[in-house]
Parts: sequence; C-alpha cells; structure tokens
Amino acid sequence: MTQAGAPPHRYRSAVRLLAAMAAAGGLAGALYGAMSPERWPASLAIQLPQVGTGMALMDPDTVTHRINIPDFADDVLRAVPAQTHVDARLFRKTLRAEKARGSDIITVRVQGHSAQDARVLAETVVGVLQREHAEDLAKARAFREKALAGAEAELAAAQAARQKIMDSARSTPDVRLAILLSANGREVELLRKRRDELRDQLSPMRTFNTRAIAPVSVAAHPLKESMPICAFIGAAAATLLWGALMLFRKREAATEDGDLSCQVR
Repeated sequence: MTQAGAPPHRYRSAVRLLAAMAAAGGLAGALYGAMSPERWPASLAIQLPQVGTGMALMDPDTVTHRINIPDFADDVLRAVPAQTHVDARLFRKTLRAEKARGSDIITVRVQGHSAQDARVLAETVVGVLQREHAEDLAKARAFREKALAGAEAELAAAQAARQKIMDSARSTPDVRLAILLSANGREVELLRKRRDELRDQLSPMRTFNTRAIAPVSVAAHPLKESMPICAFIGAAAATLLWGALMLFRKREAATEDGDLSCQVR
C-alpha cells in the first residue's frame, strides 16, 4: 500500500532513479578501479651510524620521527635523480618509518608506480639520512682517531725506551735494568692492546654511517584498487546521494503544501 495522497508513479519513479544512480555510481567506481595506476610497495631496513661501541650515535626514536614528518619527504623528493619518475603525492602518503622493538633497526616503507621507482625512493631515503648524519659521525670518528694516534705515539715511545734498556742490559747487566725491562714490557703490552682496540673500533665493521642492512625489498606484485570494492563504494555513494535528493524533494513538497494551505485560508 502507498500512503494517502502519494501517487504510486512517484514511488516507481523514485525506485527507477535509485536504480539508475546506483548503477551509474557502481560503473564509475569500477572504471576508477580499472584505470587507477599500479602501486609497488618497497621496504628497507636501515642501521643508524655508530663508532666502535655498537651503539647508535642518534636516538632511533628521534630519527623515526624525523622520517615521518612532511619536511623529510620534501628533502627526499629534492634528492631523487632527475631521470626517476616520482608521484610526489603517493610518496608523501606512503612514506613510513617504524623502529623494531628492542632494536636500533628502522624499517622504511614507500610506494612507487613502478618497482624501479619504489627502489630508488627507498635508496634515496638512506642517502638523505647519510648526509644528515655525516657531521656527527665525522666528529665521533675524529675523537677515536685522535685517541688512536696518541696510543700509537705512546707505544712507539715505550718501544724505543725498551730498546735502550735492552742495549744497556747487554753492555752492563744489572738487576735494576731487568726490573725496568719487565715493567716496560707490561707497559708495551697494554699500549699495544689499547692501540689494537682503537683500530678495531675504527674498522668498517664497527664504524659506519647510516646504512641499509639488506637490499631494498620490492613486492613481487603491485597493488591495485579492487574493482568490486570500488564499484560497491560508487554504488553506495550514489545511494546516499539519492537519499539526500529524496529528502530535499520531500521538504520542498512539504513547503509547497504549506504555502497552498495558507493561501486557502
């Protein structure tokens, strides 16, 4: 049954309009899904710089926050090679950094419209971080290098003193010289150990700038908008629009009926 005073053809017209709008919305959504470009996700695990101690020079949480702010994305986009096609909007939207729990390792994720673009973007993120961290790394390295130079100089002096003691002991055997030689031997051993420790700390295995701990990982297959989901969203949006239109017409009709009632009175 229909409500009193409401012509049946109006309901049939409204239903036909709903069907047409839902179909058009679904078709538009499906076309959008079919025409949307592919998106290739890429991820890269990076290790922050360190000098000898095994501890990062920078706070991982601070670096993670730095990567996730818009200004960093702009710095990366300016550093991308000119021959690389980059969708700046997609990059800003998908650039994310996460720190592994209980570790200094940071995982960076990006997306590009090709596997190569995504790979280049991830590598450029590392390059920008390396430039930002280079100054602090140089200062820490210089401190260790100065300590190493001092240890080498002290070792050379101790070895020269040992040679003099040995020369004197050969020409004039003396208990005191033997004691000095023994003490000098312990000093030389300690200085040599200190020198070797500093050399080890400055080795590329222990001292390095921000670096990737593995090659960029790019997904085997690209992401693409789902046509059924896009069609459903389009149809749902069209249905909401139809509902708003019906509500507007109902209010408009009610206003007209009110005006007519006033005129009759």
